Amino acid sequence: MVIFFPEEPITTQRVWDQARTFCNQCTVRQQCLDYAINHETLGFRRDGMFGGMTPKERERYAESKKR
Repeated sequence: MVIFFPEEPITTQRVWDQARTFCNQCTVRQQCLDYAINHETLGFRRDGMFGGMTPKERERYAESKKR
């Protein structure tokens, strides 16, 4: 779905909001987020919406978990 993986590397907030609305209703949201966090590494290019978080949000979230 385009809202989860927009073609532009930097997208508008409107597109992310659409994806987040969908994610907020998902029963496996936490598992999706956990999967993304466990399979992404810092310095690795993060793409798409996972678990209701944008790539930048997941990066900050992963950093906060390391502390």
